[in-house]
Amino acid sequence: MAKPPVTAVASLLALALSITACSTSVSTRRSMEKSRMETKVSEMLTEKVGQKPDKIECPGDLKMKLNEKMICTLTAGADQLPVDVTVDNADEGKEHIQIKVGETPIPISTP
Repeated sequence: MAKPPVTAVASLLALALSITACSTSVSTRRSMEKSRMETKVSEMLTEKVGQKPDKIECPGDLKMKLNEKMICTLTAGADQLPVDVTVDNADEGKEHIQIKVGETPIPISTP
């Protein structure tokens, strides 16, 4: 028997509630390029939840310095959530990033 489809909002809420934070190590660089950051965040979310987000958008490159932060946007269907990205460890030549999906959807303005 086939499972009924889950709405984008339900998926986002489940995602926000099930991911408080996850992290990954990346090789040493001065910064992680925007496109690489978007790919890495998408991979981390997919691994944790088992479902790839429709889109991840980050505002730019992330400096790989301890406690450096960035807010990216997770899109699923017509809904969006903020994703906090933080460099939480810079020891031994390996930077470590952590992500946390926000629980409050980002309002989408319509023209």
